[in-house]
Amino acid sequence: MIKSKAYRIIMAALLVLWCVLIFALSAEPANKSSNTSGELTRAVFSIFYPDFNEMGVEAQNAIISEASFIIRKTAHLSLYLILGVLSFLNIAAYNIPFALKPVLSLGFSSAYSISDEIHQRFVPGRSCELRDVLIDISGAIIGIALVFIIFSIKKGGRNMRKKELLKLNEQLFEKAENAIRAAEELKRENSSLLSKIEELEKKLSGVKESPKPSAPLQTIEKKMISEVKLKNETEYGASVIGKIVLSSTSHCNELTLTMGSAAKELINLILGRTEVAKAEILKITSSDAPLEDKKAMIDSELISAEDYFKSVMAQK
Repeated sequence: MIKSKAYRIIMAALLVLWCVLIFALSAEPANKSSNTSGELTRAVFSIFYPDFNEMGVEAQNAIISEASFIIRKTAHLSLYLILGVLSFLNIAAYNIPFALKPVLSLGFSSAYSISDEIHQRFVPGRSCELRDVLIDISGAIIGIALVFIIFSIKKGGRNMRKKELLKLNEQLFEKAENAIRAAEELKRENSSLLSKIEELEKKLSGVKESPKPSAPLQTIEKKMISEVKLKNETEYGASVIGKIVLSSTSHCNELTLTMGSAAKELINLILGRTEVAKAEILKITSSDAPLEDKKAMIDSELISAEDYFKSVMAQK
């Protein structure tokens, strides 16, 4: 993932400062470096081994002499462990293939370790040792591996949450498409019924023997008009459901783009309200209320759903 410019500057500054610290430690002459290691060893034993301070000077020096080697090599390992972490974080801030990042980090850490050992060759009393290079590289490998594992776990979690959100969006689009198809089908049926009514009216107007249609024709006419009214109500309800579904889809897409995995709870709220609105509109269309009242109630449900969507979006 590409990080911000400020993040990259901070990471680069930390890496440079850590490299300077390693260089400064390597630039110390052998006697001064030994004194530093001795003082560090003495401090470590004073903390973790309380009886150390009660020993005589010779006994303390003997312990320090034996432990100093381990302390020095542990310091090498720790310094380059942190260098490996910092180098990986710097490289991870740029658009580089994820699998290539640990390789580049290890390459940088190894190159710096080699250059540091060459530098020590020119410091009085210090030497250039392959063993130290291997210890340094081992520390870098440990640090890089730790960060790589953490990034891999986070990356895997993000991919799983992204798949869940994409699945929700696919379901929303499928519902929207079904609603649109249902509305178009209702329009075609309504158009067919209107054509039949027109044909029936033409037939009725051609009957000259009686100023009014016969009883059977009146029955057919009433039935056809009733069916047209029912289709009008259903078509209107379906069109409003389609609007609500499309609106909820749009809001869910916006939440996914702006909030990522954190949008799941808000998306569930919008989906739940969409289902409630659909159920209410179907209940209204199947009621015995007059057509105009039904339309008013359906419009009210549309407004209520939109207001709810806005309140959910305000929480992002």
